[in-house]
Amino acid sequence: MPSSDVTNTMGYGGSVSGKFFITPSDALLWQGTCGRAISHYISIFDGKGQDMIYNPGTGNYQALFSVGGFISYQRKWLPNLSTFLSAGIAAIGNKDYQPGDAYNHSYSASADIFWEVIDGARLGFEYVFGSRIDKDGSTGTANRIWILVYYDF
Repeated sequence: MPSSDVTNTMGYGGSVSGKFFITPSDALLWQGTCGRAISHYISIFDGKGQDMIYNPGTGNYQALFSVGGFISYQRKWLPNLSTFLSAGIAAIGNKDYQPGDAYNHSYSASADIFWEVIDGARLGFEYVFGSRIDKDGSTGTANRIWILVYYDF
């Protein structure tokens, strides 16, 4: 059983990202992130407590290795209207002592459209499909539709 004692464990990680213009209206965006005890920097894991896991055999916490990334194609149809098609992957290196339903890896795909109504204000719609695979091989899928309102001030 984990104690309430404070434990320190070394973590490290890195992230690279970029945007490559194919034409003035078309671009590829990408990002990759990986490291140990940094899963909160990968959006699918944020808030899931996947940075470290308690090892009941040693009585210590161990940092988990995680990796995630995406690639996205952007098309700017008009100066204030753009679409994105994206694909992503994320994975965590599981430990032998973790339960079978521990998160192992996932895939996602999304389609977005954004309209800049006025300078700094955007309205967006997004469809996302995701698939999760647990350590024991069990799977689950989800579909989500978002409506986003964004104002930058």
